[in-house]
Amino acid sequence: MREDLAAYVTAIVEGAGPGVDVALDCHWRYDLSTARLVADVVRDTGVLWLEDPLAPADVGGLVELSRSVGVPLATGENLQR
Repeated sequence: MREDLAAYVTAIVEGAGPGVDVALDCHWRYDLSTARLVADVVRDTGVLWLEDPLAPADVGGLVELSRSVGVPLATGENLQR
């Protein structure tokens, strides 16, 4: 998975070309360990951020993930009262 994901994301970033920002929307698909793997793989590809790698209600997981990876995370658009 690691090599395929790295090749896929690198192809997207290179295909987008210079001056085009790329972010990945993960749609809450991952558990914490898989989200860490994804973040680790894409860290050096130039991806701006990972959006919603974990469910928005998993605040503890998001905090832990943000502290343990070198990729910015985006989330919160679905949090409401």
